[in-house]
Amino acid sequence: MGLITLEVSVHGLPITPTMLWSGTPLFNVDDGLRLVDYCKNNDIAVLGIDGFKIKGGKRIPDIDCIVDFSASLNETNFAVKSIEASRTVIEGISGDGIFMEFVLVRV
Repeated sequence: MGLITLEVSVHGLPITPTMLWSGTPLFNVDDGLRLVDYCKNNDIAVLGIDGFKIKGGKRIPDIDCIVDFSASLNETNFAVKSIEASRTVIEGISGDGIFMEFVLVRV
């Protein structure tokens, strides 16, 4: 039997996003770290992060701030590892103006 995952909506969590972009919760570095801490304390895994800047009313992807942990989903302690890796990525973001969208799951 395969691994069962359940997507967790950021809308349903008690962490306030930095902003909503067309209904999508977006987080700056500080708020992203708060979200990751919440996930750590509530057994929620980070499946992916999309980072970008907003310029001229458009979202512009930042390749240095995009991660996809789905290839590691079947590893032991995936949730813990995804949280640790997410924190490392977020803490490594330099400069202002980066916003992140998170894909969260329970495994």
